[in-house]
Amino acid sequence: MAQDNGTKIPFKLVNNHIYIQGFLNDTLPVWILLDCGAGSMLSDEEAKNGKLRTHSYGQTDGIGNNLVPYQMTDSVIFNLGSIRYTEKMIPVLSF
Repeated sequence: MAQDNGTKIPFKLVNNHIYIQGFLNDTLPVWILLDCGAGSMLSDEEAKNGKLRTHSYGQTDGIGNNLVPYQMTDSVIFNLGSIRYTEKMIPVLSF
């Protein structure tokens, strides 16, 4: 009999977007948008709730022709079931 070593990860489908449940830095429960074409980013609210240190990094494109300021945070860990994923630097934006 084959042994199942799979990991169960809760998810929800909202407006044709898949959100998976995980943890930020091993403690803060978060819903993570699964987007194959995007890099990692956090909302400023998640960074604050996770007590992450951020530092001003510059501006990026916003809605229309507007530039919006953003920050960066270092060494973020995402846990998805038994999967552990570490990012060195992640942009933090207000949205």
